[in-house]
Amino acid sequence: MLEEWPTLNCGIAVITQGMITLARKVVRSYNARPETFWVEQQYNCLHTILTYYELTNLGFDNAMNLGYDEKYNVDKEYTQFQIPQDTDFGSRFCLQLYRRVVAPALERKVGEGATILEISCGRGGGTAFVAEIATGSTVVGMDLSTTGIAHCKEKYKSRTELTFQQGNALALDFEDESFDIVLNVESSHCYADHVVFFSEVKRVLVRGGCFCYCDIMPPTSFEQLKALVHHLGMQVNIEEDITDAVLSALATQGKRRKEAIAQLPMVVRANIANVIGAEGSTTFNNFKEGKWHYYRLFVHKPI
Repeated sequence: MLEEWPTLNCGIAVITQGMITLARKVVRSYNARPETFWVEQQYNCLHTILTYYELTNLGFDNAMNLGYDEKYNVDKEYTQFQIPQDTDFGSRFCLQLYRRVVAPALERKVGEGATILEISCGRGGGTAFVAEIATGSTVVGMDLSTTGIAHCKEKYKSRTELTFQQGNALALDFEDESFDIVLNVESSHCYADHVVFFSEVKRVLVRGGCFCYCDIMPPTSFEQLKALVHHLGMQVNIEEDITDAVLSALATQGKRRKEAIAQLPMVVRANIANVIGAEGSTTFNNFKEGKWHYYRLFVHKPI
C-alpha cells in the first residue's frame, strides 16, 4: 500500500461521523485504507445525483475524470485518434485525458484485434471512446459498482465490440494473460492495496502487453509507484506529470461546473465539488499548491 494517497472520493455518501469512525475501526483490522470501505456506496450516491439532477455537459457525468487540456500537447501527439465532433464541451476534456493515456498502446496494437480491459470504468463513457478509436479491438469495461455496470450495459447495449461486467480491481475475474492492453484512469486512489492491484494487472496482461495508467498522488507516492512497477518486473516506457494540463482543464470548465453544483442540495455541494475538481475545492487547491500531482504511466510487460 502506498503512503500519502489522496482521498479524493471520500465523503460523497451522506453518512455520519460516527459511522465513519466505526468503519475505520472495522476496516483497520483488514489492513485497508478506511475510505475504501465506502467506495461502492459513494459511487452509487454520485451516480444517483448525476442522474437525478441531470448534470449533463460536465464531462464527469460521462467519462468521470478531471480532464486534460490539449493546449499542453504542444507536439500534437496522438491526434490521429479523433474525438467525435459531436462531443459536448465538458466530455471533450475528459476524452482528451483518455486519449493521452491510452494512445501509446493503441499506436502499437490497433489493427491487430487487440483485447482491452478498463478497470474501474465508471459510467462507461471513456471505455466506449476507447472502443471507438481502437479499430478492430474487443473492449471490456469492469467496475466494482453493480449500479454503474447496469447503467453501462443499458446505455451501450448496441455496441457489439463493447461489454461490461462487475468486478474487483484487487481480484480480477479473468484468466492469466487475457488482455493486450489494460487501462486504469483516475481510480486507484480508491484501492486498498496497490501492490495487489499492480500484480493483478501484470497477471492478466499478455507478454508484451501494455498498461496505461493515470492518477492523482503526491510526488513521493509516484516514486514508490515506479519502484513497485520495477519490483514486479515491468518496464516504465513513459512517465509524465500532466498536472498543469489537468488544472487548465478544470479552470476552463470552472464556470460550468460551479453552475452545476449550485443546482445541488447544500449538504452535498462541497463533496461533489471535491470529486469533480471545481475551482476552490480541496482537490483544485491541492493541485494548485503542489500537494498533489497528476501523473500518467505507460508500462510494458516484457515478452
